[in-house]
Order: sequence, then structure tokens, then C-alpha cells
Amino acid sequence: MPIDCPALLHTLFEGSAEALIALDAERRITHWNSAAQQLFGYAAAEMLGQPLLALSPADRRRESQQLLTLPETEAAQPHRALLAGKNGRMVSVSLRTRPLPGHDGQAPGLLLFLRECGTSLDLQQSQQLQALVANSDDGIITKDLNGIITSWNPGAERLFGWLAEEIIGRPMRTLIPADRQHEEDHILKRLVAGEKIDHFETERLRKDGSTVFVSVTASPLRDAQGLVVGASKIARDIGVRLQAERVIHHHATVDPVTGLLNRRAFGERLREMLAQATSDGRRMALLMIDLDRFKAVNDTLGHHVGDLLLRQVGRRLRQVLREGDVIARQGGDEFTALLPQVGQPAEAMAVAQRISQALAEPFLIEGRRPAIGGSVGVAVFPDDGRSAELLMQHADEAMYGSKRAGGSRAARLSAAEQAAAQDRARLLADLQPAISQGQLRLVYQPVRRFADGSVLRSEALVRWAHPERGLLGPGLFIPLAEEAGLLNALGDWVFREATRQLADWRRRLNPRLQVSINLSPSQLRAGSDYFRGWSQHLRELALPPSALILEITEGMMVDDSRDTTHLLRRIREHGAQIAIDDFGTGYSSLSQLSRLDVQYLKVDQSFVRQMQAGERELALVEAVVSMAHKLGLQVVAEGVETPEQARLLQAMGCDYGQGYLYARPLPPEEFEHQIRAC
Repeated sequence: MPIDCPALLHTLFEGSAEALIALDAERRITHWNSAAQQLFGYAAAEMLGQPLLALSPADRRRESQQLLTLPETEAAQPHRALLAGKNGRMVSVSLRTRPLPGHDGQAPGLLLFLRECGTSLDLQQSQQLQALVANSDDGIITKDLNGIITSWNPGAERLFGWLAEEIIGRPMRTLIPADRQHEEDHILKRLVAGEKIDHFETERLRKDGSTVFVSVTASPLRDAQGLVVGASKIARDIGVRLQAERVIHHHATVDPVTGLLNRRAFGERLREMLAQATSDGRRMALLMIDLDRFKAVNDTLGHHVGDLLLRQVGRRLRQVLREGDVIARQGGDEFTALLPQVGQPAEAMAVAQRISQALAEPFLIEGRRPAIGGSVGVAVFPDDGRSAELLMQHADEAMYGSKRAGGSRAARLSAAEQAAAQDRARLLADLQPAISQGQLRLVYQPVRRFADGSVLRSEALVRWAHPERGLLGPGLFIPLAEEAGLLNALGDWVFREATRQLADWRRRLNPRLQVSINLSPSQLRAGSDYFRGWSQHLRELALPPSALILEITEGMMVDDSRDTTHLLRRIREHGAQIAIDDFGTGYSSLSQLSRLDVQYLKVDQSFVRQMQAGERELALVEAVVSMAHKLGLQVVAEGVETPEQARLLQAMGCDYGQGYLYARPLPPEEFEHQIRAC
């Protein structure tokens, strides 16, 4: 019986262990056997009529075309190729081609023989991968879609305490605490959907029941058809990192002396609670607490006792405050408290008063009983402000109001005081750019010599030409400059502007003119570095240092620190002169006057204005003038407003007078006119 050739060929084609693909002259697929379906995942019906290049990755199509056009001798030899299977799976194959004869004059086709292969490089990479898994410090685990563990590396053994033979086959839930079981359902759901989960931080169980904090990365595992059949997980121990973060967070948020929250952490809590109070529509209160007489404790008993006292204060504040209230140390001897919920402002005031009373009770520290107190300022949200900044400002102002009233009491700003505080805050913000924007001005008050009526000296006084409020006096903005840390910059500007103006006047009007400027305690505390550029500036102006008189208050002279004394002596050595301003209001001594080599005493205007013939103030001024002359000093009387005052001062031998009798502080051009008139 003759053999059915087409049937035989079909049987051989389908029974081949190799993938066989037949192509026509246009290299379209005409036959696709079962082995090809198994290798690439595509059924014959999906591939018949498709170009072979459909199996070629986009970046390898040129390579595939070259394989299809090899000479017959080369095409019969196996060649390595990388083709794309179903769902994007990459298949490495060994490929040979044979020509198929054409029929009826048609061009020949091709028969492809393909076999999945693995090279020595694949084996090497596989071995490297196995070694990487075996030697990784991280736990590397696989599981199926039922959550059953299917592989477990040595890193997982070290991390969780289970040996591979003990845990493989158990559910992944074995490692999950009861309150976190929902996480496994969520993770599995995302993995089945084909998602990857990166660095999910959670808590897991060890074999001994202890917990370990881990960072987990989970990826879906797919089969040859691209279906998700399980998951791989990499688990890393982050316990050491979390502990380090806790330590860092503790140091960043906790005051080291008292163990209370620090300034930074308190600010964060304040903003959080404000947002919550705003959302809930309820009142809350902010308390600023400043200890009274704490500096005396540090000065007399030492900082060690001071720190112990601060700890006791912290504990006492915790006892007084209610559950849920927040207490923090801002720094130094200043504390803050938050009352998250108060019914009425009076409730916050009652808590503040209890704090003040508690701090007035005696403390016992190493056998000593330091006596302190607490001034408490109260601000209520939303009554006294809706922002953290405004509440802090109002509570701070109220606290200082308590101190001015004697301390050891609670205070809250009135509506008028709040308006004044807000106005002060706006002015403070405006002052910041005033120097750089050229808003400052100098005015000059003449100092008249009694002997001949001449004016060879003036005092330079600063004014602020506010763009909206007009010309403002120093009494309004100098305290703000001190609060903002601008006194040194302001003082440097006054020096440079006054000496520039003086150099011009000495060239044009009189080479003997002098100008005096006021020094602040802040400038003296800055030390010699602050004054280093002043000498150079005077040289550039060709101005002798003796043309400059530096005025310090009597209170600054009382500062008997070695640094201050040395600095003032250096100023005198450079040639500048020193005047003691507001003399009679401080506690200076004759020895201090001699040690600092002072040239002028300025009698405070309060004595001059009250001076009448035969009265006590007159006798006091006469005594100052007499004493100064015996010490070789000259005397300037401030606040001269009447001819009678001028007559009395001249009669007692006072050297100079300064006051409204002669002139108010004048702009430079008006002062120049007065010099010319003298």
C-alpha cells in the first residue's frame, strides 16, 4: 500500500522535538508546529500569515534579517538568536535554516529549525545569581499566590530565625503579627495585578516571637505565558536605622536639661494643634512662662544648681498642667505651654495663675532653697490671634507686661495692647530693610560753649524717615533695633555718616569742629573686631580721631568687665575722646572715671530741668561741675531749656550747654547755617 506523503510529512512536522517554522518567499509564516507553540507561547492560528520579524525584538530586527539571508552553507550551521515570545517573554534559541523549493516558478521558501538553548554565559549568570541569593544579608523569599513560602535563603534564616526546611511550605502569615495580617491581603492583591511594591516598611515576627522592623520589596513572578504565579520578596532589617532615627529625633525634639519638648518640637506641635482647633472650631491657649530671679540663682549658686532647678521646674509644670496639655522649654529660663482645649479665656487664665503660684512655692536643691517665681503671659486662639506667630507675640508681650508689673503673676493683653503689639511687630518688620534702603537720617544738636557762645561741637542723632509714618525718633525704633539684633549695624552706619559729614564741614567751615555719637552696650560687647574698620575709615577721610567723641552711658561705664575696660582704653589710645552720658543716674565711682580716661561728663537733663536757685538739684549740679573740674574733666549740661537755667550753669562754671534753648536737633543744612551765624 503506498504511503500518504502529505500525511507523513505532517506527522514528522508535528512530531519534531524542534520548533519548525516554514516561511514563504516573502518570509511570512506558512507552517507552525506544536514545538514552536510550546517554545513561543503562540498558537498556529495566531502566527500563520504573520511575518517572521514579528518574533524579533525591535532592536534585533537587522540581526534577524541577516540570518534569513545567509548563504546555504552557513545557514545550515546553528546560529544564536534572541526572539520575543508571547507577553514579551524573551527566548534564546539556536537557529538553522533550510531552503524550501518553490512550485510553479515561485521563489523558494525557508524552513527554520529552532531549539531553546542556554549558553555557558547563561549558566555562569545563573550560578552568580544563586551565589548572590545565598550570600545576601537580606532575606530573599518566594511564595505562591496562596501565600505559601516556596523558597527561603540563608539571609532569611538569619533575619527571622527559621531554617529553610522548617518554613518552606508554611504560609507567609506565619511571619506577620496579628494586627498586621491585613497587609498580606493588600500585598497579594497588588502583586496579582502585576504591581511591584518598593520599600514597604513594616513589622514582622521572628521564630522566637520577637519582632523585627523590615523594609520589604515585592515583585510578581510570572510563568512562560506571562501569568503571575507567585511573588519574590526581599526583606531588609531596618531596626538599627530606626533606632538611630529615634535617637536623632530625640535629640532634635527634646530639651537635654529638662527632658521636655524643645523650641523646634513645640513650634511643630503648635502649628498642628492650631490646624486642629481651626478645623474643630474650638478655643486653645498658648502660655509663655519666664522664671523670675533665675539669673541670680545661676550667678550665686552656679549653673549646676541652675540646671537642677530647671529640671524641678519642668516636673512642677507637668504636675500643674492638665492631661493633654503640652509643655516645652524654649531655652534659658523660658518655658511654653499649650492648652489644646479651653472653654473660655478665663479657664486659660486660671491655669496660668496656678502655674505662677506653683513656681512661687519654695524649691529644695542640694540643701539650698532658691527663691524664684514665674511670670506668665496668656494668648487665646482665636480671640487673641489666629496664627502661631501672632499668638506667640501676644503671649510674649503679656509675659513682659507681667514682669514690668512686678512678676510672679499671669497676664493677658487687652484689645488696645494687642493692637499696639501688632503695630510694633509691623514696625519691626519695616525696620529690617531701613538701613539698606536709605531710610535713616542724621540730625545734629549744637553744643554751645558758655564762655564765648561758640558752637564747635554737635551730637549726631539718628532718625528714621519711615515711608508711611514720616520721621520717627530713636525712642520708638532703637528698642526695636536692639530686639532685632540691628544695633551694631545701625551704630556703624551712624559712625560712617557722621564722620563723612564732619570731614566735609571741617574742610569748608571750621577745622576745629567735633561730633559726638552714642555707643550702645551691644557695640562694646562686639569687641575690638567691630571697631577695626573705624580707624581706616577716619584715615580715608583725613579726619583725626580727636574730632570724634564717643558717648557711653554711666550704666555702661559701671560694666567693670576686663574686656570693656580694655576696649575703652584702646579707643582712647587711638585718639578718640569719651564722654559719659546721663551722668548722675547710674552708680559710677571716681575711680572708674579716672581709669577710663574720660574727657567729658554730661549731666542728665532731669537734674538740669528741675534746677532752681537754692534747691537741692542746683547743689547737686554744682557738686558735679566742681568734682569734674578737679578731675580735669569738662562738663556738658543736657536739657537746657530756659535762660535762667543757662545763667545758673554759667555762674557755676559749667563748660557747655545743650538743649532746646539753643536749638532742637537740626538737619545738616540747618546746622550749617547755625555754625556760620556763630
